[in-house]
Amino acid sequence: MRGRPRASDDNPSGIAALDVGLEILRVISEHHGAIGLSDLSRLTGEKPNRLHRYLVSFRERGFLSQAENSGLYDLGPQAYALGLSALRRYDPIRGVREATVAIRNATGNQTNLYVWTPRGPTLIASEQGIHYFPVMIRPGTALPLADSITGLVFLAWTSRDKTQALFDEEVSMAARDGISIDVAGIEAQLKEIRKTDVYWSNRAIISHNGAVMPLFDDSGEVACCVTTVIPRGMRDAQTQEATEKAFKNAVENLPLKTASRAGRLL
Repeated sequence: MRGRPRASDDNPSGIAALDVGLEILRVISEHHGAIGLSDLSRLTGEKPNRLHRYLVSFRERGFLSQAENSGLYDLGPQAYALGLSALRRYDPIRGVREATVAIRNATGNQTNLYVWTPRGPTLIASEQGIHYFPVMIRPGTALPLADSITGLVFLAWTSRDKTQALFDEEVSMAARDGISIDVAGIEAQLKEIRKTDVYWSNRAIISHNGAVMPLFDDSGEVACCVTTVIPRGMRDAQTQEATEKAFKNAVENLPLKTASRAGRLL
């Protein structure tokens, strides 16, 4: 399928060249990885010679980068900075950033804040705890839906029209590597997730304990998820109760609501 219809050069409602440039950035940002000129031409509907002029400008300004060996294009540092700035200014979750600090201070555990983007659950803030983990996730990183506890919580609470294409792509990519994702098993897990404010799993990307609490806006949509990671062997009933209490205390005065307060629990 080719890209969106191009704006006419004499369109009085906007600047056609800017529309083309923004569409190029949109396609690259929603692509699953770095992209070549021919694929970008197919997805945008622009001819390669015209595309190349835009790509050169974006690269010089830092919005795109180009791999030296493969020649593939990807988002550059300026696009990364712009995206993070936009996420940090997203009003509904501004107060939740302070809540993540409060949760970290109360529990001592690493606490993260994720929002939904076209790339999936995306980290926008992380408060380091007292424990060291071998894997560090940087702000701007998008997690998989099927293979992360945070992804599963977003999958449980976010409308399928937003998640289905991304989930189907994960299933397809896994199949190419000879891995079968248990879709029926995931559906059963999603039902369990919808029964609680805070969902726990012992496989939080890495083999440690993770807890995820989704927060909902006034329309009942998921605005963000707060997560914490606890080292293996350190989760017991007392720790779990204290963690959930810290979660709820930190967000009780925010405009965003837990699943039970939003009336979303099964």
